[in-house]
Amino acid sequence: RQWVLGINSNLPGSVRVLWARHVDDEFHARFSAHSRSYRYQIMNRWVRPAIGLTNYGWCRHQLDADKMHAASQFLLGTHDFSAFRSAGCSSQHAVREVTAIGVQRRQDMVTMDISANAFLYHMVRNIVGSLIEVGKGEQPVEWVSQLLEGRDRTVAGVTAESQGLYFMRVRY
Repeated sequence: RQWVLGINSNLPGSVRVLWARHVDDEFHARFSAHSRSYRYQIMNRWVRPAIGLTNYGWCRHQLDADKMHAASQFLLGTHDFSAFRSAGCSSQHAVREVTAIGVQRRQDMVTMDISANAFLYHMVRNIVGSLIEVGKGEQPVEWVSQLLEGRDRTVAGVTAESQGLYFMRVRY
């Protein structure tokens, strides 16, 4: 308890430690993780928000969250995610296992939650950018499956803006 309180007193308000425990000397915060989870939130209305502008992505075009969710389900499982890998990625390979993904709407907010064993550089934001194209009706639901198979980043959606992306948890 004291470690958590002490650490949090020295962190910026946007970062919080929830627990602390002793670990083996071989433990590595990045490489010992079994899974990570992210959330991406999109304010979906025709007027950009004034309050919380830096807390959400924004899309003025009406998004169909049900189609986005259906398209996201193609990403479940172990795949080569090269189509969602940014040029600056230094990972040895692009194979990752997505264990959970979903898109839902609550009023003007569209939220995507995703968990995987690991992520590539900008992978979540690139997935969101492609799902937005599906949600806007510019691409069919099956397009996400085609992107996975094609492994070509140049034909996938644009990288979604960084606002709206949240690291939710890590599991060890």
